[in-house]
Amino acid sequence: MRKGHENENKFGQIEKDKGENMCLSKVYLSKKEEKKLSVEETCQVLADEQGVQVNTLIGDSKRFEGYFVREIDFMENYVILERKKSKANA
Repeated sequence: MRKGHENENKFGQIEKDKGENMCLSKVYLSKKEEKKLSVEETCQVLADEQGVQVNTLIGDSKRFEGYFVREIDFMENYVILERKKSKANA
């Protein structure tokens, strides 16, 4: 693909190929069958027992308490986070 080429991702969104920025990912929150874009240009994802922290290229940080990493796709450059089920609902 050439730089500037547009693609439709599996979430139906049109994206431009970023060429040298291929290591950056988008983070989506999964709610039932819906995926909502939450963070763009993610360069680091840190997970622990309490949740997930997402850091961006420009130094912003966002914490998702009660979420876990459901899926990472390095070829499509996305991460899907899903809320942990509470013990009462399990």
